[in-house]
Amino acid sequence: MVRGVFALGRLCRDLGVTPTTPIHRLTGAAQQCRACAGRDGQRMNQTNREGSKGFSTDHTLSELACNVYISEGKDRTIIDAIVNSLSNTGIDSSSKGVSIVGHVFIDSTYNRTGITLVGSTSCAIAQGAATVSEKALELIDLRKHHATHPRLGVVDHISCHPLVQDGNAMSHARDAAREIARLLGEEYGLPTYVYGTASYNDGETSLAEIRRRFGYFKPQTMHGTTQVWKGASLDAEHQTALRAHPPAFGPSVVRPEWGIACVGSVPWVVNHNVVLNTPDVAVAKDIARRVSERGGGLQAVQAMGLEVDDGVEVACNLLDSGVSDATQVDDFISRVGQQDFGVQVVRSYQTGKTIQELRRQLENAILQRER
Repeated sequence: MVRGVFALGRLCRDLGVTPTTPIHRLTGAAQQCRACAGRDGQRMNQTNREGSKGFSTDHTLSELACNVYISEGKDRTIIDAIVNSLSNTGIDSSSKGVSIVGHVFIDSTYNRTGITLVGSTSCAIAQGAATVSEKALELIDLRKHHATHPRLGVVDHISCHPLVQDGNAMSHARDAAREIARLLGEEYGLPTYVYGTASYNDGETSLAEIRRRFGYFKPQTMHGTTQVWKGASLDAEHQTALRAHPPAFGPSVVRPEWGIACVGSVPWVVNHNVVLNTPDVAVAKDIARRVSERGGGLQAVQAMGLEVDDGVEVACNLLDSGVSDATQVDDFISRVGQQDFGVQVVRSYQTGKTIQELRRQLENAILQRER
C-alpha cells in the first residue's frame, strides 16, 4: 500500500500539510488520465495559476519516450517490481494507446535506475509513468538511501521526449509531462516541479535551475572520503526553497521519505559519460565545468564530475547532439585532461537506447496488439 494520498491529496495540498496516514493505492489516476475523464487539467496551486497555459492529454497517435529516474540501483527485487508494475496494470489498452518499457539502465554505483518508456499517445505515456512512479513511492524510502549521484527524490526526475520531429510532436510531450506532474502532485501529494516546454511561466524553466535551488549539485554528507547525496528533506534550506518557489503541483511540504520530483518535456537528451584514469574527483569536476556550456565549453552540454567504482567520470547530458555530439565531448575532455591534468580517458559510454531503437520497439508493440 502506498503511504500516499488519493482523496486526501488535494486537501493536504490546500492546507499545506504532510499526509502521514496509510491510504489506499491510487487506482483511478493510474488507470485514467484527466483527458480520459473529460476534464481540462488546468487546476494548479493558487500561486501558479496566473499565466497557466492549461493542457489536455489525448489519444492522438504520436511517438513518445519518457525517462523515469528512480533512486534505487542496488536492490534488484525492488527494481524488478517497479519495472514489472507497468505490464501488470493493463493500462496500455488499445483504446488509450500503447505504453511499454523500452529500456532499463541499472547503475549500482550511483544507486539509481533509469526506466525508459515508449508510448503511442501522451495519455498512455502519462499513465505508464504514473504507474511506475506509484510503485517506486511504495517501495523506496529516501531516508534509507545514500548514493554518489545527486538526487532530490525517490522519483527524482521524469523527462518526456518526442521521437519524431513534426509540428505537434513537442506539444504531445508537453501534455504528457504536465499530466504526469499533475498525477504526482495532486493524487500522491508529491511536490512536483515542471521544466522545459512543460513550464507554466512566460519563459521555459530549466531542469538545472530547479535543481540548483535545492542544492542538487552540492553533496550533503561525506561517507569517509566519498561525497554522498540524500535528496530533498525537511532541512531549512529545502523548506526555504519550497516556500520561495512553490511546486507546480502538490504541497509545499516535503515528505522526507519521498523528497520532491522534477518533470519536464524537452528534445531527446543523450546521457554520455566519460571515465578518467584518476581517483581525484576534483579533477573530474574541473573538467566537467570546462566542457559544459555553463562553464564556457561546448554548446548544449551539461556535465558533472562524479565518483564511480573504477575511479571518476564526467557525466554529461547532450541536450542537442546535432550541436555537440559524443565525439566532440570525448575529444574535448581528452584534450583538456591530458594538457591540464595529465589524465586520460579510459572509456566513454551511453546509458540508453537510440531514438531509432525505441521507435522500432514501439512499432513492434503496436503490431503485436493489432494481431
